[in-house]
Amino acid sequence: MRLWKLIHGVDGIGVVMTSKLMARKRPQLIPIYDSFVKSVLGLKSDAAQWREFHEALSRNERKVERTLLDLGREAGHPDLSALRVFDILVWMEKRVGEDSGKQ
Repeated sequence: MRLWKLIHGVDGIGVVMTSKLMARKRPQLIPIYDSFVKSVLGLKSDAAQWREFHEALSRNERKVERTLLDLGREAGHPDLSALRVFDILVWMEKRVGEDSGKQ
């Protein structure tokens, strides 16, 4: 949290940029967070993001986390963390939604 506060405390660096910088540095620990992820997860507040991610990945004996890791391996990327696989899936969903809206 100290690093989050340091980065987020810089003028002009908001929640999204802070999460992207931290995710780049610690991809196993920090999810990328933006308005689309917020929408997909159904979050009402930016403050809830960490708890929501943790709860989602931890429930049912970490079934979601294991599934995400399995998807990464099946896609030929066993080195990806569950959070990175989640990021990819969310952005693929966004892309599909944008593409379907063009028709």
